[in-house]
Amino acid sequence: MNLDELSKMITFLLGISLAAERAVTILKTAIPLLEDNREAAAAHSAWNNRWRPLTIQLATFLFCCAASAMLTPGGVFTNWMTTTVALSATASLPVVLVGLLASGGSAFWSNILGYTKAAKDIQKALAASTPTAPAPARTDQVLVLKVVGEPAPTGV
Repeated sequence: MNLDELSKMITFLLGISLAAERAVTILKTAIPLLEDNREAAAAHSAWNNRWRPLTIQLATFLFCCAASAMLTPGGVFTNWMTTTVALSATASLPVVLVGLLASGGSAFWSNILGYTKAAKDIQKALAASTPTAPAPARTDQVLVLKVVGEPAPTGV
């Protein structure tokens, strides 16, 4: 897989991740218990320390799976494990795996995309700095040498 294909795949995962994060933000707004409220944290310490983050991570994973399921070929979704999503021209993964990868967060995928861009820039710089092979010698030219002390050949 070349770096262009990898960049497309990472951009795809970044888009799903951003969509899921937006859906989680809407869910947090709709359900006040899921908000990161410091005042409520004291009253519900067990909830805020253990169950709230777990609930938000699970919601993010489910939103990522749902977003990737919407992008299946033809919009046909039959099974979480067997239905695949085409991430690029050469790579496709099951919906559940795409959901798991995308739930890593948009900041993570944005950093990875930056790394692949830097790798592409390095690859281009290396290609530009690599010397090209010398041109093959022409066979239609005649090399004339002047030997010291002898006159140069005439008629050549």
